[in-house]
Amino acid sequence: PPFSDAVPTAEALRAALAAQASPSLPVVDDDPTGTQTVHGVAVRADWADLSGELRSDKSCFYLLANTRALDEAAAVARNREIGRELRRGGPRLVVSRSDSTLRGHFPAEVDALADGLGWRRPLVLVAPQFFGGGRVTADGVHYVLGAPVDGDRPATPAGETEFARDRAFGYR
Repeated sequence: PPFSDAVPTAEALRAALAAQASPSLPVVDDDPTGTQTVHGVAVRADWADLSGELRSDKSCFYLLANTRALDEAAAVARNREIGRELRRGGPRLVVSRSDSTLRGHFPAEVDALADGLGWRRPLVLVAPQFFGGGRVTADGVHYVLGAPVDGDRPATPAGETEFARDRAFGYR
C-alpha cells in the first residue's frame, strides 16, 4: 500500500489515487444496504474478472461482498479472495465499506482484504459517519440520530439502540 510508515496528508491520498494503476476506485461493501445509498455507480456481485471495472473511467465501482451475512471465517475467506482478484489490477487504494452502526467483522475483513492484495502494513482509516442516515461520532461516542424534534435531532449512543442488540453483531 502507499502509506505504511507515516500518516498521509489529504494531498498524499489524492496523489496515490491519481497514481494507481486503475483509474476507478474499488469499494468492497459488506451488505446490500450500502450499495443502495449510491447511484450512477457500477455494482458487481461477483469478482471473477474485474479488469473492465478497474480500467473504467468511472470514479468508483462497488463490489457487493455480502459478508455481513456470513460467519467471520467465511467473511475472511471471501475478502482474501476479493483482494487477490483486485491485486491483478493493481489498485493502490481500496475502500472497505461496512455498517453505519459499526456492526460486522472488523478488523478481520479489512485484514483479509489487505492480505489478498499483498499489502503488509496498510493504512486503515476508520470513518464512522453516515450523515444521510443519521450516524455520527463525537468525542469517541458513535450516535444514531433520531427524527427532528423542535429543530433538533436527539442523539442516542449506538450501544443503546436496537442495533446493539442485533443477534449476530450485538455490542455495548
